[in-house]
Amino acid sequence: MELTGLTIKNFRMLEDFTVKRLGRLNLIAGRNNSGKSSVLEAIRIFAGNANHSLLTDIAVEHDEPTLPNEEGAVDESIPFEAFFTGRRYFKENNSAIQIGDLNNPSYSLTITPVYLVKTEKTTSDGKRAIEDRRISWELIENPKLSITKDPICRAIRVSKDNTATFDLFYNEEKIKVVNATFEGLKPLPCSYIPTTPISMDALAKDWEDITLTEYEKNLEKAMKIIEEDFEAISFITSKLKREDDKYDISKLFSGIFSDRKRPIVRMAGVKTPLPLRSMGDGMLRVLQLALKVPSATNGFLLIDEFDNGLHHTIQEEVWDWLFKVSSQLNIQVFATTHSQDCIKSFSKVALKNKEIGSNFFRVGRSARTSDGGKVTADEFEAEELPGIIANGIELR
Repeated sequence: MELTGLTIKNFRMLEDFTVKRLGRLNLIAGRNNSGKSSVLEAIRIFAGNANHSLLTDIAVEHDEPTLPNEEGAVDESIPFEAFFTGRRYFKENNSAIQIGDLNNPSYSLTITPVYLVKTEKTTSDGKRAIEDRRISWELIENPKLSITKDPICRAIRVSKDNTATFDLFYNEEKIKVVNATFEGLKPLPCSYIPTTPISMDALAKDWEDITLTEYEKNLEKAMKIIEEDFEAISFITSKLKREDDKYDISKLFSGIFSDRKRPIVRMAGVKTPLPLRSMGDGMLRVLQLALKVPSATNGFLLIDEFDNGLHHTIQEEVWDWLFKVSSQLNIQVFATTHSQDCIKSFSKVALKNKEIGSNFFRVGRSARTSDGGKVTADEFEAEELPGIIANGIELR
């Protein structure tokens, strides 16, 4: 189900963030540390129903606390607390994270910080010497809860489409994590392309999923944008030294090798296959993009820094390919950039594909006194962009 608008509250620096209108393809601009990547993270969490493993992955990407390890050691910071605005669970108004469709309030996800207070109840029938001692947990949502002698456990309560659950993730008594899921509510398909390279093993798995399918034609079209002589790609297994051993001299000649996948391509007029990595960053970036699209079918494709590795002269062709394939596979795309060339190429393709639908918005701190310095979105119609760019107005 496509998002028609966007609301994000109390997630990282996005304290009260809204975008009134969204299209099938959405480009997000803004300076470094303006909140662009946080928008993508919020959509990842929304699509994944705030699944415990997904939250853990995102926390690890930022070197933030997650869960106690097997020995029970835990960082002094509270796991996942950094997701909340101000990096604090409880503020005076007990602010919860909210992510969803601005124009459809029922289509939203909420992450509420709560306390669970341990209570012990002892009962006896008055006849037996042995009493019945039971332990239970009481859910407390009051942010002003005073610390009492009762053991407390911090938790998050997740609700989406009127379905609720919660995960326990920390307490002094090492209670097991309750990794509950939404009954009957499946996560939405969502593919994420980060700024850092995706592992070749992961790309090989994506390639295996599309081999001998109709989508191979789309892959070929994408790769030909960079190299018009491209004919085919394959992944082969190589015996390569483990990456975690490459700086350990003691293991340099230890014979520790592992099977790793690497892509090779067949080019017209060349007798032997060529390593894809020898063909430049653009070829690898387009491969990542083309292989991550199919798993986003009927869901979301999130691209951090769309223009990474792509020369400005071919970005228009890549956008044109993406507009067509996203419409074909029913994918809503969100991409970030801080490149004026990327915005130019996007605007040209958006104007040629008005029937597909697009949106551009710039993220940054508002200068308006009424906004209190919050991160807001300035939205622009595709028709406005060429004139704004021609007048030299900065949109990045």
